[in-house]
Amino acid sequence: AESLWNACLEDYPGEELLVFGAIEFYSERSGPARVLEILHRAHEAEPTNMSFIEALASRLGASGESAEAEELFLAATRDEVNAVQAWFSLARYHEERDETAKARDAMAQGLRLLGEAPATVVAAYVDLLIRAGDYDEAEELLPQFDPSPVMQNMLRGRLFLARGDPAEALEVLDEGLRLWPD
Repeated sequence: AESLWNACLEDYPGEELLVFGAIEFYSERSGPARVLEILHRAHEAEPTNMSFIEALASRLGASGESAEAEELFLAATRDEVNAVQAWFSLARYHEERDETAKARDAMAQGLRLLGEAPATVVAAYVDLLIRAGDYDEAEELLPQFDPSPVMQNMLRGRLFLARGDPAEALEVLDEGLRLWPD
């Protein structure tokens, strides 16, 4: 089976279905070095494929190569096709590593490029701002949620709680839950 996988990967190094099947196969047999090799080759074959970039960055980060993983995402941000997605992927990468300030900064770049963002994306950014301690900036964004008092109350409650006002947080969160659609 291994020789068949190797032959297919040699002929089609950037075929997504094949690459991720091979990763599953080799993860159980050969360990991380072979998986990294496959992902590096896939990325070389298809340098704008975000699935390869995300998988490679994740594996690099897990093996202690955070700087290389971050550089993969940053390189993808310079690609006009993937720039927004790359910034959001970098934000997720940092968030998974509890690097809230870096996640906030990457998400801000993605939002800047995106322009008009869905409310759920802006809400995730407000949550990052709150967790990063940027309370004033988070509060400035809350009026965007006027059409959605549920979302606004939930975020405002998080903000009051983060600022150390649990009584006000409880009141606002209760109101949000009361308005929550069934």
